[in-house]
Amino acid sequence: MKKVFFAMAASLISIICGAQQVDFGSIMSQKDGDIHFSEVVQVPNVTSNDLYMNAITWVNNTYASPKSVLQTNDKELGLITIKAITNKGSFSYTKFTMTIQVKDGRYKYDIYDIVIKMTGEYTAGMPDKTYQTLMDEGLDWKASAQKAFGNIVTTLKKQMATEIEQW
Repeated sequence: MKKVFFAMAASLISIICGAQQVDFGSIMSQKDGDIHFSEVVQVPNVTSNDLYMNAITWVNNTYASPKSVLQTNDKELGLITIKAITNKGSFSYTKFTMTIQVKDGRYKYDIYDIVIKMTGEYTAGMPDKTYQTLMDEGLDWKASAQKAFGNIVTTLKKQMATEIEQW
């Protein structure tokens, strides 16, 4: 009965998390002139070890070549750092660094060093952009962040909420 309840709760959480958009305005900060996205997420009654294993599972499920994006993988410190590319389109792609830090009952993710590389036929040769540049130009940086990182954050939250089955 207990397992059925947890399975139902996990399904409900995944449906809710999958349907939500990330409010990038509320998790955005500026450091050294760069835009950072950072959030501490509470996961009550989950050990740092379980959160770490969930984070590694998320990296493995999210990236075709996890070893190529993984920069730091320190279980003792509860720290994972990745450097990756997202939002690859016809005219640009977004490079970024992400850290995930875990502690008992919570984790923190940070997305930073964000650069929008211009690559298309009509945009080649244009300077790289940052979210600060988009803000300065009056462009919709929140929509751009949602497109680039919405799925990343949503799938991370879903994986981190997954209960690890004990044998």
